[in-house]
Amino acid sequence: PRSARVLLTVHDVTGATIAALRDEPLPAGEHFVHWDGRARDGRRVRAGRYFIRLAAGDVRESRAVSLVR
Repeated sequence: PRSARVLLTVHDVTGATIAALRDEPLPAGEHFVHWDGRARDGRRVRAGRYFIRLAAGDVRESRAVSLVR
C-alpha cells in the first residue's frame, strides 16, 4: 500500500544467495519480476528447489519454487 525499498533474492537450499532480482525503492502497486534461472555470475543454476525471499518495508515473505529444466 506504500512505497518501500524492495529486496528480492533467490536462495539455494543451504540458504546461500544465488541471485538478487530487485534491490531498489519501488512505488506502491503491483510489480512483476522474471528470474531466468541464472546466478549472479550469469551461469545457469541446476534444476532443483530454491527459495524466493522478499523484504519490503516491514514485510518479510519467503516462498519455495522448483526450477525444472
